[in-house]
Amino acid sequence: GDYSAEVRKRVSAKLSEALSPAKGEAEVTGTVTFVGEDFFFLQNGDDGMKVFGRRLPRRGDELAVLGTPSLEGGHVVFVAQSWQKRGERPLPASRPLAMDDLVYAGGAKKSANWLRVAIAGRVLGVTESGFALNVDNVPVNVMMTRVPDFLADCERTHPCVTIRGVVELVLDQSVLLGRSNS
Repeated sequence: GDYSAEVRKRVSAKLSEALSPAKGEAEVTGTVTFVGEDFFFLQNGDDGMKVFGRRLPRRGDELAVLGTPSLEGGHVVFVAQSWQKRGERPLPASRPLAMDDLVYAGGAKKSANWLRVAIAGRVLGVTESGFALNVDNVPVNVMMTRVPDFLADCERTHPCVTIRGVVELVLDQSVLLGRSNS
């Protein structure tokens, strides 16, 4: 079998055990900044959390969420058992996203993951789920339900745009290898 797949499976099992519900429930609070099909992003100041749940709130809801930590793709996320709406709030301000924020570093004390950000770059082309953006020679996938009309000819014109939204960092090893070889 695949040795690295087996190692990943064992490490994941150990982490899942350490994060199991038996270790206790916790409460997180914050403002809902984005709602997906089975998850939402919750932000409180400079801290962001991806929360999975059966019942989903609305963007701008201020929540107290009771649940348990879990593991998804190497990130600690939160699985909601229940949540209580405490009111509504304006969305947190979009903080500028620097190139260093996009390149994941294991020793980083702070991450831009799951926070509202503003990022600028040149549009490369339309994708199935939005469009591709070049930010300082690092490709960024921008996911949108509907691509704006002014990007219809973006493969030819490559306009510069600024995007405001919630960022979810996903490690793309090919980009890191490409950058280290240059």
